[in-house]
Amino acid sequence: MAEVKTMPPSRALVLNTLIAVLIAVVVFSVGTWVLLVPQMARQEGEIRELRAAVVTLQGALDESNAAREKIAAPAAAPAAAGASAQANPAPAAPAAK
Repeated sequence: MAEVKTMPPSRALVLNTLIAVLIAVVVFSVGTWVLLVPQMARQEGEIRELRAAVVTLQGALDESNAAREKIAAPAAAPAAAGASAQANPAPAAPAAK
């Protein structure tokens, strides 16, 4: 009869372990690609939309603040002139004897 060569048990164990680790890495990689990559892409799109909204709102806020300052500046000038007149009243006329 022909002799059948078999691997020693330790070598078979090492090969089976390496194959199991390789399969685990492949399953993890495929699972990550299938589950996480689409979710990350969707979240990246949402982040871009939110950043655009923030830029738009910031521009509107800047315009609003500029308009408020433009309105408040002319109103503040006469009020400041009146305040300085009240702080330094004109000298009173001498009392008549």
